[in-house]
Amino acid sequence: MIQIPFVIPEQKIDDVVCDVGMLILAGYMQEGSWNELMKSRPYWDGIEKTLRAWPAQNRALFSEMAAVEAELDEIFPYVRNLFHALRGNPRQIKRFLNILSLRRRLAKANKLAIQLQLLIKLAVLEYAWKDFFENIIDTVDPLTGSCELFEAITKAADGGGDAPGKLVADALAQPALVHYLNREPVLKSTDDLRPYLFLAQTSLAKETRTRRESGRAGEADRPQHRKR
Repeated sequence: MIQIPFVIPEQKIDDVVCDVGMLILAGYMQEGSWNELMKSRPYWDGIEKTLRAWPAQNRALFSEMAAVEAELDEIFPYVRNLFHALRGNPRQIKRFLNILSLRRRLAKANKLAIQLQLLIKLAVLEYAWKDFFENIIDTVDPLTGSCELFEAITKAADGGGDAPGKLVADALAQPALVHYLNREPVLKSTDDLRPYLFLAQTSLAKETRTRRESGRAGEADRPQHRKR
């Protein structure tokens, strides 16, 4: 077998805006309408502007106009966070969007009240800074879902308070993480993180089961050799 090396170009911010916007639109479109969206893609001039206007221009394809427009308004301001945190890596962004889509479906199925911008914020932390996300899990109050770690990091970064503890010091040693934490939406100690941590745990278990099932299916497809 000959393997030909190739390089997937780094995505630009407009590429990520397009991916996220189309993911949102797909969640509200009537069955079989995806082809209409794809056919119009080559003629878009100004990605975000076009995606915002597309539902109103194609009302017959959507089940909930107000909901899709509200979600676009809610998500687009935070797409740059996603782009910078994942450094424009197309493989990471694609996988992240799949994870985000799964968690949105799980939230809907479990009737969880979530804020999409916080879902994205925490999912990026989990994806890009796994150790820090584990620290969040370890320090969340199970009764209220609050986590004081975020504000402790902000205070220490501003030079206030006593000498930082290990968790805060570890975070401060990662400038990209601190920068991301300071970008909107800023996580606060008053945020209830329990539904988001539930989604992280549940979707991870679902992904693991899917990989195992795929592995078993692959083994079943392999030719069985008789022992002699």
